[in-house]
Amino acid sequence: MIPRLVLLRHGQTEANVQGILDTDLPGTSLSPAGMQQAVEWGRATDPRSLAVVATSEALRARQTGWLILQGMREANPDLPDEEFPELRIVPGIVETQVGDWENATIKDNPGIMKQWLRTYYSWLQGEVDTATPGPLGESARQIVARYAPTALGLYREFALPQIRATQADTTADPTAEAEAPTAAADMAAPGASPKHVLL
Repeated sequence: MIPRLVLLRHGQTEANVQGILDTDLPGTSLSPAGMQQAVEWGRATDPRSLAVVATSEALRARQTGWLILQGMREANPDLPDEEFPELRIVPGIVETQVGDWENATIKDNPGIMKQWLRTYYSWLQGEVDTATPGPLGESARQIVARYAPTALGLYREFALPQIRATQADTTADPTAEAEAPTAAADMAAPGASPKHVLL
């Protein structure tokens, strides 16, 4: 079973509740509901299934990461510290910058979300150089240029060593029969399962 890159959105923020476009750093805090979402996700996730919880520098993302670890520790009080994933804050993976739309509210500008979604869907249609407005806006090409190297770097750091170790084990015992991984086997022997990279 190959380690995966798992993408998780931050919990609900105060800006989400108020209908504000909020992408600049450090950004707004999680709402009480968003904090609970993060803790519950952590409680429901086996900490041994993750090698790292990597977040952007945005406050909402950092809070989500901290609270996921809190939830994991609450659900696994007897697990030693080394069994929990590393929490790492990394630049480069902050969300799309909306430029001149920053801090616009849906209430004051009902069409703002339509404009934003129109830009987003244009990227899906291949118009990767279309950008959000203003000097601080971004195009899809610019987003991928900063995001992809960071995500790939994390995968290389945490996932590739696991893949190489598995390949080495297989080479050392060429007569060993390959068994298809099952969810039950993963749960029964978490230490033998891959540790994924959470972004």
